[in-house]
Amino acid sequence: MMKSQIKIIDNIIFEYPLWVEEFFKPANITGTKEMTAAGTYVAYEVMTKTPTITLVSKDSGWLSEQNIEDLKALWSLTDNSFLVTYIDDTTEKVIFDRSIPLAFDPIYEGACYYYANIGLIKVNT
Repeated sequence: MMKSQIKIIDNIIFEYPLWVEEFFKPANITGTKEMTAAGTYVAYEVMTKTPTITLVSKDSGWLSEQNIEDLKALWSLTDNSFLVTYIDDTTEKVIFDRSIPLAFDPIYEGACYYYANIGLIKVNT
């Protein structure tokens, strides 16, 4: 089961955990149907699972200025995989989704906390 929030990326501990956007999207089901020789239909369905994790702030889940500096350093210094830790202390190995740039916006002008949008990709182990 996909977890709803992440509290640690590598060794960066968030004061307010970030939300996993994909947790709130319904599961995608791909399907097709084929006609048999007898004239009836057989339906095939399969649930597709995305390897992506998009971290967002939602109503809470803000990042401090130190979190942002640490994330920028991790983004620029590594192309290796690292662990994320969910709020239930389970972990997953991920890499940055470099097709989505890191995005940080202050929660209001002059604030010390920021909304985030961070793209990650799960790594099969």
